[in-house]
Formats: sequence, C-alpha cells, structure tokens
Amino acid sequence: MSINKRKGLFRLIYFITIICICAAFFAAVSSKAAIADENPDFTKSYKSVFIREGDSLYSIADDYYSSKYSDLNELIAEIKSINNLSSDIIYAGANIIVPVYTLN
Repeated sequence: MSINKRKGLFRLIYFITIICICAAFFAAVSSKAAIADENPDFTKSYKSVFIREGDSLYSIADDYYSSKYSDLNELIAEIKSINNLSSDIIYAGANIIVPVYTLN
C-alpha cells in the first residue's frame, strides 16, 4: 500500500472517529436534557438543615421526601453523597445539605 493511500485511509478513520465522538456527545447531552425536562413542574434546590438531638438521616429524609424519588433510601443515598458521608451516622449540632423539590 502506498504512502498516499495510507494517509488517505488514516484521514478517513480519523474523520469517522471524530464524527462518532461528536454524535456520542450530542446524544448524551440530549438524553440529559430529556431527563431534566421529564417533569418541569418541579424545581430542585438545596437546603441546609441543622441536626438536632434525636435526628437521623431517615427522619430528615422523611421530612424532605418527594415523589421525585422512588423510595426514601434513594433520597438518603443522595443526602449521603452530597455531604460526603460514608455511613448513616450524623451528629447533633452539625448541618447537612438536603435536596428539596418544590412544585412550580
């Protein structure tokens, strides 16, 4: 195979690769937009919650639970992720960030 044919083949493969990467990027962006617009009647925000004696992640999640979550454990997992918690233990006197959905 001549050098010119190899260069042409390389350019074709490069061009097809770039097109595939762009298509994958736009597909990912489009799917995220579709998920965000799935129920535009709700707005997500975040609230700082002061932890009182006797509070637990379960009781706090129960106070802020909405139909946007499949169950309470999904909200608890998100609260733990947002606050970088590795366990369910929280301490009175501290603050945690809780996601809150409000109806528009």
